[in-house]
Amino acid sequence: MRQLAHRFVLTENCNATCKHCFNAGERDGAVMDADMFLEFVRKNSDLLGDTRALLMGGEPTMHPRIIEMMLEAAKYYRVADLFTNGTRLHKIAKHPEVIREHFKDKIIYTINGYVFDEAKYLEYKDYTKKISLHFVITTWGHEEIAKKILRCIELGPEAVSIVLSVDTMVDIFDEEMMKDYRKIWLDTLKKIIPSLNGSPISWSTDHRVPYCFFTQEMIDELNLLGLEHFHFEVSACTCASSGLIDTAWDLWYCNQTRIKLGSLIKENNELMRLPEIVNKYITPGHKIKTNCIKNLREKCKNCNALDTCRVGCYYNTLVRHCSN
Repeated sequence: MRQLAHRFVLTENCNATCKHCFNAGERDGAVMDADMFLEFVRKNSDLLGDTRALLMGGEPTMHPRIIEMMLEAAKYYRVADLFTNGTRLHKIAKHPEVIREHFKDKIIYTINGYVFDEAKYLEYKDYTKKISLHFVITTWGHEEIAKKILRCIELGPEAVSIVLSVDTMVDIFDEEMMKDYRKIWLDTLKKIIPSLNGSPISWSTDHRVPYCFFTQEMIDELNLLGLEHFHFEVSACTCASSGLIDTAWDLWYCNQTRIKLGSLIKENNELMRLPEIVNKYITPGHKIKTNCIKNLREKCKNCNALDTCRVGCYYNTLVRHCSN
């Protein structure tokens, strides 16, 4: 948690209704106390210089004090990353304080490409150092997503990178579903990689895919595509090294599994400092103390790649097939 990223759910409110959202059931109107957030950052300010703050939701820009919270995070963290649907970015990215050179260099925007109007790239180009567009290759809307990615590539601002996510609603233990999804994933990459290879845009994948997702045929076809400017991530997700802090200051394994570890508020109502959190919830190997894979199917338990793979970060893998 201390080493990689701190994920904060600033609010459960959202102004979008994305079909693929795994947090759609959490829309309870909860909002993080901004003063407690500022207290946490200041209390741990000497320990945050190598760490990234991921400010998320819901839709974090709906928090009434989002500017203040972003600027305080950017002051002490290595970077403050706003994970947003982008529909309200004009209220944030053009704010006079945010575009000051000191903060402009330390604030990045990760935008849900499913909702974001790609033509608005150009509006923010002069106000931001980095925008990362996050696209989920869904089972039901992959063709339109591919078209949208291609339109974004055509605009081609150098500040942009593209992240492709697998659909976390796909059950990797359903062989027929996986067969169909392999085809969707490969067909989508075939459509967009030639254009990406001809652009300066860097791209990568998120929601790590387990090794067993790839067949040899898929690997052979991907190798023929060139894969320039591409960082491909297979194996375990990083949630075990970052965790999630919700609006009530409870620590969770990640924002998908909703496996609660405990409160970060002590009995005297003070917030823990990072060393206390690490001592209570983090193993010596810097992983959060939970075993999400103990009830895996035998085929996975006996896999030689299990230590590296951890079966990827799929909601259905960690929750439906496992218990805390």
